Amino acid sequence: MPSVEVRTLKTLGQVVRHARTSSGIRASDLADELAITPQYLSAIENGRPTLFSIRLFRILRRLGITVTLTYEPPHDEVRDA
Repeated sequence: MPSVEVRTLKTLGQVVRHARTSSGIRASDLADELAITPQYLSAIENGRPTLFSIRLFRILRRLGITVTLTYEPPHDEVRDA
């Protein structure tokens, strides 16, 4: 199970994109499912800051909180390893 330490929006976006593409989910389908625009999802995946994310990362840094994301890869990815 991959784990990634997330310290920047760029890293968070890369993890989101990798998890989505590894699962074979199209960006437009995920956006529809989450009731967000494809442009907003793209902004997240590209690590573009939003007011919420800027404030969130400021809080995390100030409090010395490290976020580590762990996700289950699709079964095909596990088999190939």
